Amino acid sequence: MARNTFADVRSTNFMKDGFRKEDDSALKFFIRHKDEFLSDEACGANALTMRNKLARIIADQERSCALARENEERRRQEAEERAKKEEERRKNYARKSPDFSAVNMRPASPRTRSLLYDGVSQEGAGRALYLKTRYEKAPEDKFPKKYQTSWDLGWRLSDKIRTDELRMSKYARRSIIEATFFSRNGMPKAETYESGSRVWFR
Repeated sequence: MARNTFADVRSTNFMKDGFRKEDDSALKFFIRHKDEFLSDEACGANALTMRNKLARIIADQERSCALARENEERRRQEAEERAKKEEERRKNYARKSPDFSAVNMRPASPRTRSLLYDGVSQEGAGRALYLKTRYEKAPEDKFPKKYQTSWDLGWRLSDKIRTDELRMSKYARRSIIEATFFSRNGMPKAETYESGSRVWFR
C-alpha cells in the first residue's frame, strides 16, 4: 500500500496548530493571573529570598556599571588633560629653546684637526687630545656670537683685560713655598719627631 504523504503533512500541521493554540492559551492564562501566581503567599519564603537576592545582584550590577562608566570618563578626561599639558609644554619649549640648527661653530685649524688621526684616546692622544685642545680655546674664538646665557660672563674679556698686564699679589702663595714649607702628606705631627727635638708648631 502506498504511503499517503499529503495526509501525513496535514496531520502534522494540525498537531502543530493544536500545540500553538495550547501554548497561547496557557500564556494568556498566566498573564491574566500572574499577580496571584507571583504573590509572596503563593511563592513561599524561598522564592521571596531568591527574589531579594536577585534584586541585590541587579542593584550591584547597575552600581558596578555606573562606576565603570565614571572611571572610563575620568580616564578619558585625564588623558585629554595630559595631552593638552604635553602640547603646551612642547609649545613653551619650542618658544623658549634656542634654535641650535643655526649655530655655526668655526672649523678647527688643519693642525688641530690632524690630532684626530694621531694616536688613540686611551693613550691621551687622538680624539681626547683634540677635544682638550678645542676646550682650551675661548668661546669667542670658536663661535661668532653668544648662544648660551652662561657665556655672558667673560665674553670677549680679553678685549678689556690683557693677560700680560695681570700681576700676582705679593701676599699670594707661591710654588716655592708650597714645595718646601709643607710636606707631600700635609703638616708633620709631633710624634714623628724625637722627644728631645723642638718643633716650631707646638
